[in-house]
Amino acid sequence: MIIITGLMTIPDENKDQFFAISRRQVDLSRLEEGCVNYWLCEDFFEPGKFFFYEE
Repeated sequence: MIIITGLMTIPDENKDQFFAISRRQVDLSRLEEGCVNYWLCEDFFEPGKFFFYEE
């Protein structure tokens, strides 16, 4: 199994655009053969910091 993670910080003024692009990426990745999970989570304690997890 391969696990890919990522972390990025997005300024408030760019969040709407970020969500649109990220939503598309998550949806497309989840459709790929072999994709078990793909999560995008915002840090509760540090708003604007996002964690990607793909399995």
